[in-house]
Amino acid sequence: MARLLFISHEASRTGAVIQLRDLLRWVSANTPHKITTLLLRGGDLVDDFAALGPVLKAYTTAEAPLAARALRKLLRVKAPTALDRAAAQLRRQPPFDLLYANTTVAGVAMRALHGLARRCMAHVHEMPTLISGFDPLAIQSIRQYAHHVLVPSAVAATGLCAELGFEPDRVSVLPAFVADRARSDLAGVQARQNVRMAAGLPADAWVLGVCGTGVLHKGTDLLPRLTQALPPTVAGRPTHVVHVGQFDTARHRLFIARDARLLGVDDRLHLLGTSDDPAALMAGFDVHLLPSREESFGLVVLEAATLGIPSVCFEGASGGGDFCGDGAGVTVPYLDLDAMAAATRELLADDEKRHAFGAAARAKWMQGHLIETAMPQWLGIVERELALASH
Repeated sequence: MARLLFISHEASRTGAVIQLRDLLRWVSANTPHKITTLLLRGGDLVDDFAALGPVLKAYTTAEAPLAARALRKLLRVKAPTALDRAAAQLRRQPPFDLLYANTTVAGVAMRALHGLARRCMAHVHEMPTLISGFDPLAIQSIRQYAHHVLVPSAVAATGLCAELGFEPDRVSVLPAFVADRARSDLAGVQARQNVRMAAGLPADAWVLGVCGTGVLHKGTDLLPRLTQALPPTVAGRPTHVVHVGQFDTARHRLFIARDARLLGVDDRLHLLGTSDDPAALMAGFDVHLLPSREESFGLVVLEAATLGIPSVCFEGASGGGDFCGDGAGVTVPYLDLDAMAAATRELLADDEKRHAFGAAARAKWMQGHLIETAMPQWLGIVERELALASH
C-alpha cells in the first residue's frame, strides 16, 4: 500500500479534472493505495473527490485573530497563504510515496510540496502555447521536480520535448481516456431531441455540436465564421451549430454573439451555456466539431466517440486529430473553415458514411481509450516510480 498525494488545480466539471476524478475512482476500486487530494480551487466535483479520500482545500483561509494580524503587520511578516496552511497540515502527516500534479497549473504547488513525497509525477494536459501564458513557475517546477511526466498524445509529447526542453525519457504518452457512461437514456430518438429542445430547434434539424469551455485556444471565436461557411440546409434539413459550455469571460461570449449577428447567422448559432448533464445534449449531435487551435487531445472527441458520433478537427492542432485517422473522423487543414464546413456537409449528406465513421470512432475508443484499457498502463508507470522511491 502506498500513500498518494494528488494535486488538482481545481474541482470544476472540465476535461482534465473529470479524468482525474475517474482515475482516482479506478485507483480506489482496484488498488490498496490511499488517496489524498489537494485542491487549489473549488468547483462542482469537490464532493466527488471527498468520497475517495481526504481532501485539503488550498483556497479557503480562515481569518487570523486581530492580535495575530496586528503582530504580523508590526513585524512586517507576510500572512501565510491557503497553500502554506495546507502544506503545514500535510507536513504533520507521514511522508507520501508519490506526489502527482494533474495539469501544468498544479505544478506551482509541486514547488512548495515536493519535499513531502519520495517521488513526484506530473500529468500535463496542455500544449506549449497555452503553457507559455501560465505562471512560469508552473512548468519550471515540473521540469525541476517531476521524475516522470505523462501526456495524453504524441502531439503533446513532441510539444514538451521539442519546444519546452523536456528529456524524452522522462515523458510517457498515456492515451487519453474516458469512462463508459453505460446510460440507456443517451440512446434512441428521444435522446436526440434534448439538444434540439434546449436550443429551440425543429425536430429534423441537423445539429453540429461543439462542447467545452469557450476560450481562444479552443477556437470558439471561429464559430460565427464556421456557421457562415456551412450551407443553411443539407438534404432539405436546416443546419445549426450548437455550443455547450461556459465562456472564459462574458465579453468573449458577447463578441461571438455580435459576430454571429453581423454575419447574419445568429439564428443558426446557439450558445447554450453550461449544463449539469452535457452528455444528454451531446447525444443529439449529428457531427461533433473540434475547432481548437491547440489542444493536447480534446477529450470531448472521445466523449463523442462513446456515443458513436464522428468528429471533424484541424490537422496538427490536437491529439484528437490522430484519433480521427483511419475513418474514425475527419481532419482538415489548420484553421481552414471552408474545408471544415465542406467535410461536415459531406458527412451530413451521406448517412452511411456518417454512421460508419461514428461506429469506427466508438470502436477505436473501446480498443484504446477506455479507462479499463488505459489504467493498467498508468498503474504500471506509477508502480515503477514507487519502486524507485523505495530504493
